[in-house]
Amino acid sequence: MKVKKINFIYLISMILLACLLFAFLPMSLFKNSSADEKNNQSELALSDSIFSIDVIGRNGKLLFNSTTGSFNGEEAQIYKWEEAEKFVFNIDTSSYTPPIKYDEERNPYYDVSIIIDYVNGYAEKAIWDAEYRVHFETLDDFSTTVRGTDSHLTLSSKFKPEFNIDKGVSAVVGGETRSAKEWGIYKFTLSINGALNESNFIIIEPTKISFSTPKPNMKVTTSDSALRTAYLFTLENEEEYRYIDKSKLIWYAKGQTQDGKLYSYTSNYIENKEEFKGSIPLYSGNKEQTGLTFKFDDNGKYGKWDIWCEYQADENATLLPSNHIQIETKMAINYIYIILICVGVALIAIGTTIGIGLHRKKKEKVY
Repeated sequence: MKVKKINFIYLISMILLACLLFAFLPMSLFKNSSADEKNNQSELALSDSIFSIDVIGRNGKLLFNSTTGSFNGEEAQIYKWEEAEKFVFNIDTSSYTPPIKYDEERNPYYDVSIIIDYVNGYAEKAIWDAEYRVHFETLDDFSTTVRGTDSHLTLSSKFKPEFNIDKGVSAVVGGETRSAKEWGIYKFTLSINGALNESNFIIIEPTKISFSTPKPNMKVTTSDSALRTAYLFTLENEEEYRYIDKSKLIWYAKGQTQDGKLYSYTSNYIENKEEFKGSIPLYSGNKEQTGLTFKFDDNGKYGKWDIWCEYQADENATLLPSNHIQIETKMAINYIYIILICVGVALIAIGTTIGIGLHRKKKEKVY
């Protein structure tokens, strides 16, 4: 029994001694591992202070009147599209040295680019997954390379790219032309030799309020696909609608052809309109009928047509229909002349060919 008591006391003593040693060990032994992690992270992440974005208004001045919101679980700065004209990117590495690369001759250099990510959508509905967003990594206007020791210090003065919100940027990605422009959700990432610094989300919101109905104008033009007349519709009060979500301004056309058949422009939106019931789509598939302009081509179905547009900012907003414009389409007389001339030329060519053939046969018989 005495032996067991001695062993128990010995065990307790060893545990207490270990606790005391642990308490007095230098904390630097435990900080080294986290320091190593930070050093490893610094090779992939740039300092927050070196990358900033100015939003410039349409008056040429810096915009300060953004509101703060959130998107995708992160902070977002919100601006109105009608007020915001462009983004200006600022890089300042005076207080931070980014990772260096060396060429074959051991000369230092820095590959620099602004990576652009964009989704055309509203903050409450947009999805920030790779399959939904536009992603540009090395666009020429947003990339550069500086060479030499401390050459990164020249970036603040020599590399100051700008992004015009109205014009945006476009490029072919995976065989498809993709664009980032106008209203939507943006995120920009500075890359220097692969080290990254992300901006906050920047949300550019379209105008939703309109104080008057759309007022369409019409001018005669030509078809893109045939020798016939087409009609281009624009808005007289376009300036009021310039910065809206253009998918919310929808053009409609319904008509009756000379054979008495009823037509709608496409099968889109037919279920929403009582006047389109029983109509035949003039075009199958997707045909553009939203936006500030609309080109109407009757696809050779000549008759009387009624054309108008409607704007509704969202499902809870007031529907604003325009006035209706009536047109009558028919084959122009000059097109008939062209067809007759073509038929005549074809008949002459056929007759000439036959005549030459008969003449040759007669000569062969003589010999």
